[in-house]
Amino acid sequence: MDRVSTSGQVLRDKYPDILRGVAVILMIQIHITEVFATDSFREGFFGQLSLFLGGVPAAPVFMVLMGWYAVSRLEAAPLMLRGLMVFFAGLLLNVGLNFTLLLSVFSGYSSVDVFPYIFGVDIFSLAGISLMFIALIRFIAMKLRFLMNPISLVKWVVTFLPVLIVGGGMFWSSHPNEKIDVFSFISAFVWRDNQWWSYFPVFPWMAWPLLGGAARMWFGKEGFPEIKREVAILAALGTVVGSLLGWRVSADLTEYYQFDLFWFVWAICAMIVWFWLWRRLSGVEWLANSLSSVGSKVTSLYVIQWLLIGNLGTFLYHEQPDRSIPFWMALILFLTLFIRSLPDRVEKWREKDWL
Repeated sequence: MDRVSTSGQVLRDKYPDILRGVAVILMIQIHITEVFATDSFREGFFGQLSLFLGGVPAAPVFMVLMGWYAVSRLEAAPLMLRGLMVFFAGLLLNVGLNFTLLLSVFSGYSSVDVFPYIFGVDIFSLAGISLMFIALIRFIAMKLRFLMNPISLVKWVVTFLPVLIVGGGMFWSSHPNEKIDVFSFISAFVWRDNQWWSYFPVFPWMAWPLLGGAARMWFGKEGFPEIKREVAILAALGTVVGSLLGWRVSADLTEYYQFDLFWFVWAICAMIVWFWLWRRLSGVEWLANSLSSVGSKVTSLYVIQWLLIGNLGTFLYHEQPDRSIPFWMALILFLTLFIRSLPDRVEKWREKDWL
C-alpha cells in the first residue's frame, strides 16, 4: 500500500518493488542460461540451479503482482485497452530482440523460419491477454449486477479460475502437428503443443495473475498483508515436502512452461515463503533501496535485457563455455542497469548549473 508522508506526499510502497527487482534480476540470469549456455552447463548442477532460481521467484511472482494491481486500479475499458497495448508491445519486443536474426535471414545469411520468433509467446503476451481477460470479467460482472454484487462476483471468479485453468490444462487434448500453419501460431497463445515458441500460454500461466487478483480482493484491501509466521511455517513445510517435484519441474523448461496442478500448489507454498522472507529482508535499508529502485523500473529493464540477450544470442547461442556464464550474467545486468540510467543521467546533466 502506498503511504502518505507528513507533508501529504504519496510515498510508494517499496515492498512490491523489491519483489519485482529480485524477479527481473533472476529473469536476466535464467535468460543467459537459456540462450548462451551449452547443454552441458544447463544439465549440470549450476545450470539446474539457475533454472530453479528463475522459476517461482521470477515470472510467477511478476504475474501475481501484476494481477494484484490489475483487479482494482482501472475500469474495464481502460484496462482492456492497456491489455491490448501490452500484447502488441510484446510482438514489437519479439522483433526487437530478434533484430539481428531477422537481418541475417533477410540478407540471405540464414534460412530459419522467422515467424516463430516474431510471434513468440513471451510474458508480455501473457500479461496483455490476462489484462484483457480481467477487464472482460469486470465488464460481465457489471452487466450482471442485478443478480449479484459485481465486486463479489469478480472475487469468486478470480478465486476459482486459477485452479480450473491449471487443472483443466492437465486434461487438455494434445494433438501435436508437425505442420506449422496459421492455427499453430494462434493456438500457441492458448496452449503449448509442439510450438516451441509458446513459453507462457494462457493454459496454465494465466492462473498466476488471476491468483494475484484473488489475493488482492480477499486480503489486500489495506495494501500488502503481513504474512503470519504460522502461515509461513505451514507453507515452508509444504515447500520442503514437495521440494523434489519443485526442483524437477522448475529445472526442466518443457515441464515448467506447461506445469501441472501439483507444481502449482507447491509453487504457491514456495511463493508464500518467498514473500515472507523478503518482507523480513525489506528492513535492511540499503538492500531495500537498491532492489526497490530496480523494481520500480522493471518493465523497461525487462525490455532492455531482452534486446541485449536476444540480439547477442544470434551469434552466441548455446556456445559459451561454462566458466563464462557468470561473466555474461554480470555484464548483461550491468549494461541493462546502465542503459536504463542514461535518461536520468542526461536529465541531471541538463539541470546542472554550469555557470
